[in-house]
Amino acid sequence: MSSRRELKKLINNSMGLLYNDCIFYKVFTHSPNIQKADEIILQIADVHTDLVNRLSTSEGKEIKSRTKAYYKKVKEDLKTQVDKFGLEIQKLD
Repeated sequence: MSSRRELKKLINNSMGLLYNDCIFYKVFTHSPNIQKADEIILQIADVHTDLVNRLSTSEGKEIKSRTKAYYKKVKEDLKTQVDKFGLEIQKLD
């Protein structure tokens, strides 16, 4: 199982890449849809905050299997959100 610190780094790095993709879209695309890109950035920020907060308060520390399942669910949610935002950024054209 990954440590909480490594999961936070993974979340921060993944969300940082999504932020960068939106910023690059806004700056380097000819006639970008800036309003839609800003909405996606705000959604990314909300998910980022939610995931980090979920790591800050873990559930059932005394029961190892419950803790393991909790972190596994956080990782799955991260992957799902990154995939979802990646597709939304691709559709911005």
